[in-house]
Amino acid sequence: MRKKMIRLLTSCLFIAILSTSSSAFLHRSAKNIVDSQGKTFIIKSWGPGEWMNIENYFLGLPGADVGTPSNPTYSHTAIRNKLNQLMGTANADTFYARWTKNIITEADVAQYAGWGINALRISMNYHWLSSADGVYIPGGFAMLDSVVAWGARYGVYIILAMHAAPGGQNVELMSDVSDGNPRLWNDSATYQPWTIHLWTYIAQRYADREWVGGYDLFDEPIIYDASKDPQENDDNTAQNKILLAFYKRLAPAIRAVDKNHMLFVESAVGWSTDFTNLSPIDSNMAWDFHDYNFDNANVNSYSSYYTVRNNTGYPLFNGEFGENNNAWAQNTKNQCETNNIGWCWWTTKKLGDNTQAYTIATPANFGQITSAFGGNSSLTQTQATTIMFALAENAKTEKCTKNCGIITALGLNCSAAPAKPLVTSSHSVIHSQTSSNDFTLHPFTNALGIHVSFSAPAASPITLSLFDNRGVLQSSFIGSVSSPGLHTILLSPAKALPSGIYHCILYSNNTPTVSATIVLTR
Repeated sequence: MRKKMIRLLTSCLFIAILSTSSSAFLHRSAKNIVDSQGKTFIIKSWGPGEWMNIENYFLGLPGADVGTPSNPTYSHTAIRNKLNQLMGTANADTFYARWTKNIITEADVAQYAGWGINALRISMNYHWLSSADGVYIPGGFAMLDSVVAWGARYGVYIILAMHAAPGGQNVELMSDVSDGNPRLWNDSATYQPWTIHLWTYIAQRYADREWVGGYDLFDEPIIYDASKDPQENDDNTAQNKILLAFYKRLAPAIRAVDKNHMLFVESAVGWSTDFTNLSPIDSNMAWDFHDYNFDNANVNSYSSYYTVRNNTGYPLFNGEFGENNNAWAQNTKNQCETNNIGWCWWTTKKLGDNTQAYTIATPANFGQITSAFGGNSSLTQTQATTIMFALAENAKTEKCTKNCGIITALGLNCSAAPAKPLVTSSHSVIHSQTSSNDFTLHPFTNALGIHVSFSAPAASPITLSLFDNRGVLQSSFIGSVSSPGLHTILLSPAKALPSGIYHCILYSNNTPTVSATIVLTR
C-alpha cells in the first residue's frame, strides 16, 4: 500500500515520518538554547542596527556617544530632525522610506541564509512602532512583519531587540537619547508602563510565529540619575537591582500573552558585561552579554560569563560583538561556538567601513552633509536631498562592497549562493509550491484544500491530519478514495489558524504513510 498509494510532496521539505521540524520555537534546556528536537542550537547572526535606528557613527556624522542638554548628540531622532531641516520633511520621509527598503530585503535574508546565518537580531526603535502609550504605528510593524516572513521563508530566526525603548533605557545615543537622560528610569511613571504595553503588544502579535527566535528586552540598559554622585551610578548593586525589579514586572506581562518565545536578558552594568545581582526572571530565558574587547584582539576571557551560566543554570548569548578586525572576529566566534554560545555580529552595513558584511559607498559631496551636521555648511535643500537620496540608493546590497574577509572569519561561506526558500509564495495567505504539481494548497474561507495524487484506489479508510508545530491536532479528514488520480481533500480547522509551520501527515490503516511540512503566513 505504501509504495503504490500516495505521493505527497512539497518543495520545502520531505521529512521523515513523525519527525519534528527543527524550526519550532527556540527554547532553553538547562544551560543551552535548543531547537524543537532538543538539540543544542548555536545562534549565528547579524544585527542590522542601521535599519530602524541610525546612529551617527554609521554615517560618520559628528557627535559624542553621550550628549548633554546644552550639547546634544545625534541619535536616531536627532538625525531625523536635522534631515527634516536640511531636506524638508517630505524629502526626509522619502529618504527614510528608501533607506529602510534598501538596507534589508528578502534577497538579503536569502543570501545571509546561504552563507550560513541562521538568525537576525533586529534592533527596534520605538519611534517606528508607537507614538504614545497604547498607540501603535502600522508602518513600523509592517517592516517587522516583512522581516519575520522572510525569516520563515529561508529558515532564519528573527530576534526582536528593543534598542531604543520609550524614553530611552540608557544614557547613550543608541537608545535614541540625545541629551544623556534615560527617561525610562528618570521619568518611570510615564515611560515604564508605555514600555510594558509596547512589549506586550509585540509579544501578542508574534506569539505564534515560530521563526521569531525570541525577545531581547533591552539593549545595554544603563540606569543613570544625574542628581546622584557619579560614583553611585557606577554601583552595579544598585543598577542591576533596579533593572531586575523592572524585569520582574515586564516578563509576566509578556508571558500573559506569549508563553512560547525566549527572553534575552541583558545587564545594566558595563554595556551588558556585568550580571552581578541579577537573577533569572523566567524559566525560558538566556543571559545576553556584549563583547567589544578592543584592547585585546587575540584573547578573550569569558570566565565571568561561564560563572553566571554555571551558577544560574541558564544559557549564554553573545548578543553583540564587532567593530574589530578579522582575526579577533574569528577568535571570538570560535570561543563562543566551542562553548555552546550563540553570537551576533554588529552590524551589517556601514558607510565607508569594511568591518561589516557590506560597505556602503560614500556618495559624492557627502562631506557637505557632515559639515552641515557640525553647523558649518550652507547646503541648499536641493543639494542636501540629492546627496541623501544617493546615500539611500548606495545602501542597496548590489551597490555595496561585499567584505568576504569578515564573512569568512565568522565561519560563513562568502561564495555560497542565496538559500532556496523553504516555500515560495503562490498565494497571499498560504505559501506553497510543488516540484511535480501533485500537492498544492488552496485557501478557502474556512478550509484548506489539499491536493493529493493517488496511484491506486484507497478503499480502506485514510486519515489526513494537520498538526501545528507543537504537535497539537488542528484538523483531520477520514475517508476513502475510489479512484486513482488527483483528489482534493478539505481540512476544516475549528478556528482560523495563525501563521506558522504545520505538519500534514497521511495515515493508511492507522499507519503514518508520508508527511510534509506546510508554512502558513498572513
